[in-house]
Amino acid sequence: CAQFCAHSVRATGMFAAAFMVSMLAVNVMYTAFAGLVSDLVGEAQLGEANGILGAQTVAGALFGFSMFLYCNVPVRFAYFLYVTTTGITTALTCIAATEIALLGAARAPFSVADMMSSYHLSLT
Repeated sequence: CAQFCAHSVRATGMFAAAFMVSMLAVNVMYTAFAGLVSDLVGEAQLGEANGILGAQTVAGALFGFSMFLYCNVPVRFAYFLYVTTTGITTALTCIAATEIALLGAARAPFSVADMMSSYHLSLT
């Protein structure tokens, strides 16, 4: 029983660590994707584009959950499917969303302090 409990605690810790890393990656990708929408879509259509982005996020989550719930796909394939889908969609995004450099445009130096000042956490 002690060996089983130790193995369960270790497996739970590994799962929690992997889950936290994957959630961090999803949040980083979502931040980049949301910023990409505001860069590529005009102001008049920004609300509609963000609504579509939210609907696609919900549809993707529902599709993923339903695939494992109703299609009898073993849960052990969840991370394989997640990594494969993430790789394909990231490649497609990099191909489709090309950036155009503005020649002669002044570029402000990048600093970590500037980046951190764009995030605000209110504890109240």
